Parts: sequence; C-alpha cells; structure tokens
Amino acid sequence: MADILVQGKLTEPQIQTISTDILPIADAFLLPRLLPIFQGKHTTGTGQALISKLLTSPGLDNYSQQTVDTLFALYPKELDSSITQLKNKVQQAQAGRLQRLREFEADIFSGDLDRGRKLFYGKALCSTCHSINQQGGSLGPDLTSIQKDRSAHDLLEAIVYPSASFVRSYETYQIKTKSASYTGVIKEKTSQAILLANSPLSTIRIPREDIVSTELLDNSMMPQNLDKMLTKQEIADLMTFLLGQDQDPDTDQRILR
Repeated sequence: MADILVQGKLTEPQIQTISTDILPIADAFLLPRLLPIFQGKHTTGTGQALISKLLTSPGLDNYSQQTVDTLFALYPKELDSSITQLKNKVQQAQAGRLQRLREFEADIFSGDLDRGRKLFYGKALCSTCHSINQQGGSLGPDLTSIQKDRSAHDLLEAIVYPSASFVRSYETYQIKTKSASYTGVIKEKTSQAILLANSPLSTIRIPREDIVSTELLDNSMMPQNLDKMLTKQEIADLMTFLLGQDQDPDTDQRILR
C-alpha cells in the first residue's frame, strides 16, 4: 500500500487524509515507507501530525537529523519549534545506537543456524530481496558468503540500522517525472531510459525524456525496524545463519568471527 501511495501524485486533501487516518495506525515497519508522501510543501496540520507520530515512534533511532531537515524543509515556519524538538529527540535516540548493537552482539553466539535459515526464508522476509546460493530475490545484494565481506558487527548494524551504510550499486534513488515520483534501486541505465526496481517484484522503465529530477536518498530500500519485528533470539539465529550458511557447523567450532 505504501509503495502505491508514494508513486502517486497525491492532492493536499488526500495527504491530509493519510495524516489523520493512516499515520496514527502505522507501525514502525510501515512508517518509514510513508515518509516520502509527506516531503514537500504541506500544511501545518499535516506537519504536526507527522511530527507527533515520529516523536512516539520506537524506531526513531533509524532516522538522522538530515532526514528530518529534508522532510520538513518546505513546511510552514510555525512548525520550527516542533521540528527542533524532533531533531533533539532523534539525536538522543541515535546516541543509544551503539549500546543497542552491543546488546544484540552479546547474544549472537546463542544463535541456531537452522532456526536462522527458517527466518531468512520465512518470517524475516530476507529472501524477498536477497539471495543465498541463487535462492531468493535480487532487489538487494547477494548474501552468499557474506561473512567473508562483513564482520559480525557490520552485518548486525546493516540489519538493525539499514540506512547506516549502503552497498555500492544498491543505493536508493528518487526519480521524479512530470506525472509521478518513483523510489527504488537503479538496475540499468541507457541513453533512452532508466530501469528502476521499486519493489522485489517490480521494475519500471522510465524514459529519460520524462525525468524531471533524480535524487540520491539517505534511506535504504531495506525495511527499517526489523529488530522490532524479531526477538533478540531470532536476531541471533538470523545472524548465525548469515555468517555461517556456507560453513559446516559440525566441524567449525565458531562459525562467527
């Protein structure tokens, strides 16, 4: 639903309706997908509704002050004090990121590889966008032998805070045309068009003559707040699978480094 709304050219009354009817019930998993709808010049009421929702979001540590500045750049000046309050809370939330990662790291070695495999191809939805040994999606990077490229800490950070860093060629772009706005990963560029993957199952061909602007975004296409959907034990199981999926757990005493 969020991806469909973001791609459409919404009127101000429609955006106000989203702010009153959908924002209050949006969870930490859905909220980041809705944010592009609210970027631009909108009413004080819409802005205040969004700020109020963000202030109470359990996933506030996934955002940056730059994200807030970009999101509210064109909103009325009446919101300046509320925006400052939000930025201060974002700063406080980000200060606790390292401690949160350390808490997860402390449990990593309690993980189970088989349970992690089930999570990867099931509840965690990782295989929707990522593949291992040619099984899974292609929207995100292939994770086969990921432990050879990433440390346990780096991979954990990529799961819990996906916008902290990007794998080259998998950055998120927003492409605006005269009639719509699209967000996704650029799969191919030609002199005539750009192929943009905007979901695991959808790739759009955008003629260059229709493109008004192309912007590199600071948020990942990978869903934020996965750690709010999984328990600490499940995160440990998933990490064990990702860092040990091409090793033999019967012969390797420590599959994590």
